[in-house]
Amino acid sequence: MKNRDELDYQATPDELTQLKYNLDHMDRPNNKGIASVMGRDKDWVRCMREKLREADNE
Repeated sequence: MKNRDELDYQATPDELTQLKYNLDHMDRPNNKGIASVMGRDKDWVRCMREKLREADNE
């Protein structure tokens, strides 16, 4: 069985856009709060935030 860190999470472009919007417009955004708003798992949010950071650094 894989560790949760090893799961390969996927996101649609619309989900990434929504995640960016939530990060920019929420007061003190955290993974649990964003997951609640988006109806996703907090680990999915953490993984997608890491992918967004990597894309911004390229």
